[in-house]
Amino acid sequence: MAEELTSIPKTKSPKGKQTRKAAATERSKRYAEVRKSETKLVKAEVKKAVEGEVVPGRPTLFTQALADEICAGIAAGYSMRGVVNQEHMPAMTTVFRWLRENDEFRQQYTRATEERAEAFQEDIIDIADDGTNDTMMIETKGGFEMEVTNREVIERSKLRVETRKWLMERMKPKKYGNKIDLTSDGKALPAPLFGGLSVKPEEIGPGDAKAV
Repeated sequence: MAEELTSIPKTKSPKGKQTRKAAATERSKRYAEVRKSETKLVKAEVKKAVEGEVVPGRPTLFTQALADEICAGIAAGYSMRGVVNQEHMPAMTTVFRWLRENDEFRQQYTRATEERAEAFQEDIIDIADDGTNDTMMIETKGGFEMEVTNREVIERSKLRVETRKWLMERMKPKKYGNKIDLTSDGKALPAPLFGGLSVKPEEIGPGDAKAV
């Protein structure tokens, strides 16, 4: 799609506007800081789990109430990290231990991840319909303001959609997979027939010639 530009003469402000490159750099910097902080937190939890320690203030004993809240968050479309990122919730390593040790919770969690595919479908619709920040204003050297397509936002939206589609295909392959089964409902198809026969032509004996 061709990029449309709209030029409007305007007196250049004393401070000017932040350039597109500077804004992108600042966003990348903030994102890197958040990811670095999350990585440190996860590593600390893993280390404590390996050393037999518990995360202060976090529950470690399994309760059905906590299991229901975790699975409700997963089914609503949140990640595991997003669900347990609350003080009253167990650490992520604790939840993984519960999944290993509790068959009923593991089955409940599996159902929740399948239901999350439906939440992702709703997310995709919202992301596709949201045109917020699809365009941005930049200031030229001549003191003009120009409205341009914000490629970074659009590409980011595409990535969010494609990521959800990729996960949906694996959560519910029968419904959202690339290969749709229209005939066998996931069951094995019968052996191929040869000219309407259930055996290969070379297996037919002399007495079976009339049947051919």
